[in-house]
Amino acid sequence: MRLVTQASGRNWSKRSITRWQLILEPRRGTDESLEKGAMMRAKTVLFGLIGITLIAPFAATRAYAQRVSAIPLETMSFEEMAAARAAGSGCTWLGGKGLTRRVAMKEDRGAVKRDGRIVMLRPAADASEVFPYTFHHWVGGGMDILIKNSGKEAGRGPEHVETLATLTLTEEGRSRSWRGRLNCGS
Repeated sequence: MRLVTQASGRNWSKRSITRWQLILEPRRGTDESLEKGAMMRAKTVLFGLIGITLIAPFAATRAYAQRVSAIPLETMSFEEMAAARAAGSGCTWLGGKGLTRRVAMKEDRGAVKRDGRIVMLRPAADASEVFPYTFHHWVGGGMDILIKNSGKEAGRGPEHVETLATLTLTEEGRSRSWRGRLNCGS
């Protein structure tokens, strides 16, 4: 950059001074092509800054959220559900990667798998039915599990209905929620 003088028009001259300005001295091309190039560089920098400002915090938050909020309830096999007497006509909450079985419910019996063992659940005092004789609020093993059914259908078969549902797990006063599906049927 150099301090040069600008005369009227596009020609610069030290003899016809109208005012002093700090501007880039053109090396080749016209003033218009330089202005277009400078404008394109400015736009590139601006959009780059906007991208970094918007994407970087989201990416960091997303990585943190995935690390912190992994579902602590493990996938259950059908044999484990049957051993807990929670298989058959009732509901199953599906969540996590691959929408696998995380909570099994049948009548007044519920079960989850935690740290490699089956934990039995019972309906909470304020529990209401989400399917005949199956409840939405469960307690047991130091856990309070609330399943909120959205009523939005995600799938249907001859003997089952699958809806979008949110599971809220409360332990030691800390609540966490995950979205998944509630599969009810026989």
